[in-house]
Amino acid sequence: MEQKRDSGPFSSWWPAADALRAVVLAPPTQAQQALADQLEVKLPAVSPAAVATAVLDDYLEPILGRSPPMPPTEPQVAFLRSLAQEAAIELSTDLLTRRTTSAWIDVLLGRRTLGALEKLRPSRGDVVDHSGRSAAPGPRLVRRFRISSVAASGLLYFRGGNGQCGWPTNVELVARVGDAEAESTLSEGHARVAYD
Repeated sequence: MEQKRDSGPFSSWWPAADALRAVVLAPPTQAQQALADQLEVKLPAVSPAAVATAVLDDYLEPILGRSPPMPPTEPQVAFLRSLAQEAAIELSTDLLTRRTTSAWIDVLLGRRTLGALEKLRPSRGDVVDHSGRSAAPGPRLVRRFRISSVAASGLLYFRGGNGQCGWPTNVELVARVGDAEAESTLSEGHARVAYD
């Protein structure tokens, strides 16, 4: 019997990174590969388990009397290409469906988040500056927060509740918990405008 993974939230980055790594880097399971072999479905080379799931779902949908797979949207393909380029992964978008494109996007965003977690190494009590990403250049609001926990998805939750959170790709470390500087750098509600 498979052991249930702890889904967090965690007080430190490494259990969250382990949970995220298990999702975004895991190869197809033995059961997925066995099903693909039985159905004579070729799983893409080096496809993660999440992509294998999408490929198998796409194959089974029409067999189960549901609509055939839909092609990906142009914005999906453009976003996937930009993520693949950023990750230095060669990925053919010729045979993708909406579902497999979405799965690849989720995997590559997860890998980006994992890389940011490993670089930032956030822990409960660390002080960070958070800025929401914007595609458009110009001013953006940067707010200072203290981390309260790290989710299994890599999402950082901030002290104060009300769902305040941010991705590690959108934060900069100001001070580590326990640093004398940490207490002096956090002024509640501190915000500034930054320009790209």
